[in-house]
Amino acid sequence: MNKGVLAQATIRASEALDAVYRTFEMPAPSTIEGCPCCIDTRGTDVLLATPLREISGMALWRYVSGAFLTVGDEQDFRYLLPRILDVSVSDPANANNPEIVLGKLSLAGWD
Repeated sequence: MNKGVLAQATIRASEALDAVYRTFEMPAPSTIEGCPCCIDTRGTDVLLATPLREISGMALWRYVSGAFLTVGDEQDFRYLLPRILDVSVSDPANANNPEIVLGKLSLAGWD
């Protein structure tokens, strides 16, 4: 692939990702609620203490796997969604399965 084309595609992808962060921008939730017996295993403290763009794919994986079932609500999912999508592109080895993420959109009521 031509280096110029690759550079241009990288710039466009970065701009699109920035637009996603802007679209869903909101303050971090003060807490992420969940089932008392499950919340400790989801690592929500890391999600709230780490700047959004620095949250690891593994930390997100633990949250997304239980989102709306044992942990979380629409507000914290909306806050985390840009990073969830970012990791799916930038770190696919540590990203959630796209089918799981898309299913969470439905659980959030975003049909």
